[in-house]
Amino acid sequence: MVRHSIYDRSPVVAHLEIDLVLPMKQNNGQYQDHSAIMTVVERKTRFYALIKVKSKQSKDMIEAFKLFYERYGKAVRTITADNGSEFISWNFLEYVQKELKIKLYYCTPSSPHQRGSNENHNGKLRDCLNQ
Repeated sequence: MVRHSIYDRSPVVAHLEIDLVLPMKQNNGQYQDHSAIMTVVERKTRFYALIKVKSKQSKDMIEAFKLFYERYGKAVRTITADNGSEFISWNFLEYVQKELKIKLYYCTPSSPHQRGSNENHNGKLRDCLNQ
């Protein structure tokens, strides 16, 4: 689904952007660690949450999102994600949309500006982690 611009102007605090920040690759192109950080930004308030994820596998993504949902779930109405394999997996999609009843939208490929707040926060996070 494509997110309509009405959500950009919404006064409601409940529309999230979600992404996954992976560790830096080593010289051989492999990851030293398979864990990652799931980042969630609320579009209106710019609230930023970080959740450690064991891997990009759907079971680990669902486990991390459950942790987020337990803490902040009552305020969630929609989520916008990129087209990464971790978010388009059938298990994650089914969990978010069918079990939690949250609308999940996907950005147009190669359009990070559609989740600009999240990309900006992730860039700052990477800067902090590299120091």
